[in-house]
Amino acid sequence: MLRKLYISFKRAIDRFSQGWRDSDIRAVMESFEEVRNLPGFSWSKEAIQIRNLLVKGSKEAPLKSWAFIRAIPVHEGEVTSLDTAHDSLSILTGSIDGRAALWDVVSGNLIKSFPVNSPVRKVYFIHEINKVITWSEDNILRLWGLDGNLLLEIDEVYPPLSLDQGRQYMLAMSVDISPIRIELSSGRKLPFGSSITEEERLVCITADWEFIYCIRDDVRVRRLYRKSGQRVGALRDASAKVTSVMPARAGDKVLTGLETGDVSVFLVGSGMDIATLRGHVDVINTLDESPHADVWVTGSDDFDVRLWDISKETCLAALEGHSHPVRSVRFFPNFSMIASGSSNGKVRIWGLEWEVSRQRLF
Repeated sequence: MLRKLYISFKRAIDRFSQGWRDSDIRAVMESFEEVRNLPGFSWSKEAIQIRNLLVKGSKEAPLKSWAFIRAIPVHEGEVTSLDTAHDSLSILTGSIDGRAALWDVVSGNLIKSFPVNSPVRKVYFIHEINKVITWSEDNILRLWGLDGNLLLEIDEVYPPLSLDQGRQYMLAMSVDISPIRIELSSGRKLPFGSSITEEERLVCITADWEFIYCIRDDVRVRRLYRKSGQRVGALRDASAKVTSVMPARAGDKVLTGLETGDVSVFLVGSGMDIATLRGHVDVINTLDESPHADVWVTGSDDFDVRLWDISKETCLAALEGHSHPVRSVRFFPNFSMIASGSSNGKVRIWGLEWEVSRQRLF
């Protein structure tokens, strides 16, 4: 039986490859449908690689279904941060157990462990140079080779942190709460803005590095201009404690998660909330934006992961299965997979099946 399935799988993969080379949409779609309907092969390495190619046709398309792919017992403590490889075949995890680790998504096997020896709060997979970055509670930024060797330590690095789009520099804060730009190849720090003097809890940086978001008095989210350190805007005060904040990579929206389980969508210019996403029933710990800007994912203390279309103010899917609070979520680049990490050290991988727009493929 297994041999027959493998023969069918190999035949479908060959047909897809030929159809892709020939720009034969019918052959591409029919062979992909065969692959994802074969038991045991629908989330194989080859199936994921096909989804990588089809990502262009998946954007702005309806969600057909979703599925749990696998659980990986990755850490002995809370999973605080996730990042993914550009080919969606591996995932990087960080934990308060003082370790980061790289995992194979298909098999769930450990590829390499990185012994940070301090609770890890952020991890970054820099695939352009095959390096891993960790930032931990000892306020040290570490650069690692994929062989697990420690290459560079940069001390006195304070949050929030943000990688530039070229992934060669890191924006962070110095000990005096001034923005600094860190050259990752050398560890050199350069001043990159004015000191922030107000008593604010800095939480995140916009993708263009122009603004820094902070929380004051638990319910007030403010926007600071990096160059001057001064407040240039604020969001309408929340109705409950704000537990997470994330600005969209492009456009004029900011999402905030509340301790009540609600997610609010704000317009940056006016600071007014334009939508409230309801579904979670406990603290929102984490948010992530998909490659398609209107689709977001959230993780909560209610053990659930939820997928949202913020333009339609609807929950697309409730991904249930964690037995502990969800602390981190991450979209894979192919838009067809999500990773979520919980407080008990486990990561769950989820698969999303989108309608594929044939007009967008070629």
